[in-house]
Amino acid sequence: MKRLILLTILFLITIKGYSQRWDTNEIDEFTGKLVRITKYENVTGNLFYRRFCVAQNDKFYYLQVQHKGGSNTPICKNGESQIVFKFKSGETYTLSPTDEIDCNRNMTIYYPLTMDDMAVLQENEVEKFRIYYTQGYKDQNCSKPDYFKRTLALFF
Repeated sequence: MKRLILLTILFLITIKGYSQRWDTNEIDEFTGKLVRITKYENVTGNLFYRRFCVAQNDKFYYLQVQHKGGSNTPICKNGESQIVFKFKSGETYTLSPTDEIDCNRNMTIYYPLTMDDMAVLQENEVEKFRIYYTQGYKDQNCSKPDYFKRTLALFF
C-alpha cells in the first residue's frame, strides 16, 4: 500500500512539473480583448538557454523566444532573424520575426504565428532548431520535442 501511495505521488509530481500552464489568461480591462500567455519553458536543457512561450492577444498569436547569452558579447537580431525547426521526421519549418532591431546579451524575439504555423508545429516533434542572428546563427537541440503539442493544446 505504501509503495502504491509513493508511486502515485511521484507520478503526480512528474505530471505537474512537465505540464504547461498559463502565465496570463484574462480579458484586458482597457481593450476588452482576450490575452493569454503561457509560462516560459526552457527547451534546451542547458544554462545558456532558449526559452519558449506562446501568447495570444485577441486573435493574434506569437511565439516568444527568449535568448540568454553565455558571453559578454551582445548578439543582434533584425527582421531577417528567422527560426528554423527541424522535426524528427527530417522536415524543416521556418518562422520569420517581427521587424524589430535589437542587440543585447539577453533578448526576446517575437515570431507571429498563423493557424497554419500552429497546425504544423502541433503535429510534429521538434528535434533541433536554428536561430539566425545578424552575425551567423545558433543551433540547439530541443530537450522537449513535444513542447508545441502540449502548449498549443491549451489554446484549442
